[in-house]
Amino acid sequence: IFWKLRGLSGHNRDGGESNRIKANEFIPALNEAPGQKILNEFMNESMHVFFILLRADRKKLQAYLGDKRFVFIIGVMRSGGTYLLSEVMKIHGMVHTDFDLDMLHDRIPDYEYSYHCSRPDFYIKILFDLAQFLVWVKMEMKKQSVVIKKHQTLSFCLPLIDQIFGKNASYIATVRDPLS
Repeated sequence: IFWKLRGLSGHNRDGGESNRIKANEFIPALNEAPGQKILNEFMNESMHVFFILLRADRKKLQAYLGDKRFVFIIGVMRSGGTYLLSEVMKIHGMVHTDFDLDMLHDRIPDYEYSYHCSRPDFYIKILFDLAQFLVWVKMEMKKQSVVIKKHQTLSFCLPLIDQIFGKNASYIATVRDPLS
């Protein structure tokens, strides 16, 4: 539930339904006991992962992620990143529409946090967004050994992403043909 709310500002896949209507579907569920329990569990686990990232504790992060590998697709807009996301997922036996596109696509972490990730105030924010993403991965991609993540602005913080994921990460950079 929480990541559905978290990604409401992202892609509109239902042919025009407003995000306000979508939010109205999920917000009441968060006000009920089961929704509160899910939200509390998600936020507690996100805080746990956030502190692992903040302390740069690679052993604990590795234990949390297990054997998952990450493929990060980075590049400028309109350079084929979304197409590449769907094709790489197909190679690994996944269909990108089976997952929350806002989590696999450009929404998480926030663009502004990525642009300014070297600033202390944004560094903390990007770590918390990444923590939420990793909790989502653990909850929603249990059976997948590979996670493909497309994000246009992660290129601004590649040293941080590489520090976090290390040998468990691969990168694909898309470029746009200037003649097309």
